[in-house]
Amino acid sequence: MRFLSRLTLRTKRTLKREAPGFLRVTVGTILYSLSITLFVLPYRFPSTGFTGISILLNYSLGLSVGLMNLIFNIGLFALGWRTLPKRFLYLTAYSVLLFSGSLDLFRMLPPLLLSDKLLAVLTAAAINGISGALVFNAGGSMGGTDILAAIVRRKTGMEIGKFTFWINSFVLLPAIFIVGIENTLHAVAMLFASSTFLDGALRSFDRCVQVFIISEKHLEVRRFILEELRRGASVIHSEGAYTGKERPILMSLLLPRQVADLKLFLAEHDPNAFLIQTDATEVFGKGFKHWKATA
Repeated sequence: MRFLSRLTLRTKRTLKREAPGFLRVTVGTILYSLSITLFVLPYRFPSTGFTGISILLNYSLGLSVGLMNLIFNIGLFALGWRTLPKRFLYLTAYSVLLFSGSLDLFRMLPPLLLSDKLLAVLTAAAINGISGALVFNAGGSMGGTDILAAIVRRKTGMEIGKFTFWINSFVLLPAIFIVGIENTLHAVAMLFASSTFLDGALRSFDRCVQVFIISEKHLEVRRFILEELRRGASVIHSEGAYTGKERPILMSLLLPRQVADLKLFLAEHDPNAFLIQTDATEVFGKGFKHWKATA
């Protein structure tokens, strides 16, 4: 009984911790599936990665996009199993299954045809970028070349959007002979725009602000950060170059809205304080990204 009680408690804690990540993966995958269904397939646009190959097979042979995408992704999991975190692979497997299933389901929806193809391209690019960022931010991917991108990002730190743009450009070459040069060029524009949306959205999701504060009332500022903003802070002991006096520097990592509160506090309590702020991304630890995303 004690073992079952501990197992149940551990399961509840795991589900509670992982629920937000699965929710983001679900929303991102559904959005991507809708984008393909409503803004790619009706216009016979090619796409990228294994999804793009599946779409080309659908255009030329009438094969199911969802089923072919699922089959193509099975092989990559063997490669990723050795090099990528297990949590990443579990979320990716869930995303691939959800995408493959929902894609064929959404094909039953009436096509959304716009008079301007460029508008369809930009709309699809925005949705693709945001949906991809949601999934990556949760610690997963939508499979295909995203797994390769995750491996490269893990090894080199290269931005995902830049990597996927170049590798997927080669996937688009055969599309010229299937859908024509015009639709392929539309897809290239979609790829470039979606990679830009992806990197921008990822930076927005992970963005926080690193602040350094020099204040005569550093004890009050420290109390404000710890108690009012509910953030941690570090005290860096320094010495003024001109005065030779000890001048503690407070360093903290805040969310953008908290920086605005800090500025209002400093303006009211110490207008002579110095504040330096810089953007920070990929911050791991309590209150920010969980280390589970990398293990």
